Amino acid sequence: MTLKNKQIAWLNSEGGPLVMLSAAQAGIWKGALNSNHYDLACDVEDYLSVLNVENQLIIVLGDEPLPTCSLSSGEHLFIIRCYWIDDEENFCNYFEKIKEQYTNLELLEKKLIETNDTKWVVFDSAYTIFDSKEKINVILPDSQCEISTYKYEEEKASFLIHVFASKE
Repeated sequence: MTLKNKQIAWLNSEGGPLVMLSAAQAGIWKGALNSNHYDLACDVEDYLSVLNVENQLIIVLGDEPLPTCSLSSGEHLFIIRCYWIDDEENFCNYFEKIKEQYTNLELLEKKLIETNDTKWVVFDSAYTIFDSKEKINVILPDSQCEISTYKYEEEKASFLIHVFASKE
């Protein structure tokens, strides 16, 4: 599925998982040019995995290669991955519901990260940052983040949600 909402920048993978890296260090990721990098990303089994590659923190968005966007609200960064949606133009309405209801959803997993940089980039793990056709720049809410993963589902839409919040 490819989403192309004019209001939201969607990142679409070509089949592999997405990776998140510090923007300053994103050049270390070699994608399929280094089979060890790409294999590491493809081998993750969690919805979100935190890896150390060449002494750099890498986040892999596992599960399926879903259309992905990022939105900030208050002190939270939401990485939203779309399983399905009836009408893409309704996404902003769904995001409002997600912001209001995510703490009531079942927590699927929780991870903690500590980084020196809050400017990160998300792109297809098959590519290097320089060769990636699409990417999303994100700002983490803090250098120490708790990442909680939830699934939001109703009749007309389903999303996998990663919420980045300052570690308290």
